[in-house]
Parts: sequence; structure tokens; C-alpha cells
Amino acid sequence: MLEKIERLKKQLISIVNEKNDFKDDEVVRISQELDVYLLDYQKKRLFASTSTSTVPTQKQRKESMAE
Repeated sequence: MLEKIERLKKQLISIVNEKNDFKDDEVVRISQELDVYLLDYQKKRLFASTSTSTVPTQKQRKESMAE
């Protein structure tokens, strides 16, 4: 996924430099595609960091208090 993000970033920079127009249809399309990949990547990182967290969940705290 990171390779795809990097490729889209380079492609976006190249097209913006070539067209010199942020409103160009191709620039907008690539930018939106990049946004989708970036959001997906961020969600996966957030999920991975919360699922491996050592901080107990609220449910786990309640259960340990009941013991």
C-alpha cells in the first residue's frame, strides 16, 4: 500500500508541475485516489495500534474491578 501511495504522490506532483492547475480533472482525480489510499492506510494504522495497545479497555477495567 505504501508503494501505491508513493507512486500516486509522485504522479500527482508531476502532473501539477506539468499542468500548473490544481483544478485540472486529472489532478483532481489522482488527488482523490490518493486521499482514499491515505485514509485507508491511516485507518489500518489506527486499528493496528489500538488492537495491540496495552491500555485496558473499559470492559477489561470493569472486569478486573469486579474480581
